[in-house]
Amino acid sequence: MKVTLKQLLVFKTIYQEGQISKAAKQLHMSVPAVSMALKELESILESRLFERTGSGLLLNQQGELLLPYANEMLTTGEQLEQVFLPRLLVWLAV
Repeated sequence: MKVTLKQLLVFKTIYQEGQISKAAKQLHMSVPAVSMALKELESILESRLFERTGSGLLLNQQGELLLPYANEMLTTGEQLEQVFLPRLLVWLAV
């Protein structure tokens, strides 16, 4: 199984929001779907990425290692969309 941009987006949003429920709301996803995406990512990487606390989730050392890669890959994904979206719109208009 491979890491997906969706999993990285879920990871980053959980980091930003500090809670799965808040991340789910931000991403317009269900709490179970966000939780599953995180579990899948942690399984692929064979590492826990957050410390679970009573008030939410805190990035651990492994999560800190992943965060810059996630940011870079998500930025690259956004750049790809910006490059190809205008071409797609032109193609659809024809």
